[in-house]
Amino acid sequence: MKLKESKEIFLYRRLPLIFFLCTSATVIIRTVQMFCFIEREAGFYTGGELLQALLYFLIAVSGVGFAAVSFLSKESSKITLRMKKDTALSALTVLLSVSFLYDSLSSFFGAFDSIGRVSYGASAFQSMMLSGTIPQMFQSAFALLSAAYFIIFAKSIIKGTDSAAGHKLLAVAPVGWAGFRLIHRFVEQISYVRVSELFLELILLALFVMFFMSFAQVSSGVYVKNARWRLVGLGLPAALISLTLNIPRMLFVLLKGTDELYAKYPFRVADFVAALFIAVIVIKLIKNIKETDNV
Repeated sequence: MKLKESKEIFLYRRLPLIFFLCTSATVIIRTVQMFCFIEREAGFYTGGELLQALLYFLIAVSGVGFAAVSFLSKESSKITLRMKKDTALSALTVLLSVSFLYDSLSSFFGAFDSIGRVSYGASAFQSMMLSGTIPQMFQSAFALLSAAYFIIFAKSIIKGTDSAAGHKLLAVAPVGWAGFRLIHRFVEQISYVRVSELFLELILLALFVMFFMSFAQVSSGVYVKNARWRLVGLGLPAALISLTLNIPRMLFVLLKGTDELYAKYPFRVADFVAALFIAVIVIKLIKNIKETDNV
């Protein structure tokens, strides 16, 4: 029914506002936790159980809500990531490329440092996996390829063309980056100091894998039918979790950069910039939806 379609699209168009409100709430709660309820030296919670439950509840409800609304409001028409000339978006895309380059370098040096923990014997490969050497090496390589891809994507935005569509293999690089980061989180020794964030980080990386896969398909023109709801339904939860984890960490960089807690909860530049990029792209897709789209 047309009335039902209008209500769904009305709610769909309010997703950016809902995203802003939910993200603001989760960031504030997480910031209070970091500053008030986490012991500096040990890194464990010292209270605030109600805030912990509220944080996870808001993230879960928001994520499921974003996915449900975007699915119910999905359209059957094909979409494209060809953007009009947009200086702000192109600058953000270049910044994302730089953040991937930074991640590539830090992952490379991390892999180099982990070589000292490798036991060269009959199970040297297994040892290199468990020490994080191999996952970080591949993470570094895919981050470098991702940096190259988003430079190309930025150029396509500057020119107002879809020239990035011709780089189908390179478009998959962010998927590999997120995938090997996920593997690294699984194989590395669990830090009980950061166990409160481990589950959220695993969900974030899984969402990154799925979002960037859909992004690669759409930007390459491979599988674009019914794609908007996948980008929106996966992108908004990923951006929310990333900002929730990294904005409080960024505050520690600015206010307490020498604090011991900062070393335990490091600020992830690529995650933060990727969240901003995803949010901007998704909001643009939401604003472009038309009442005539099929639901």
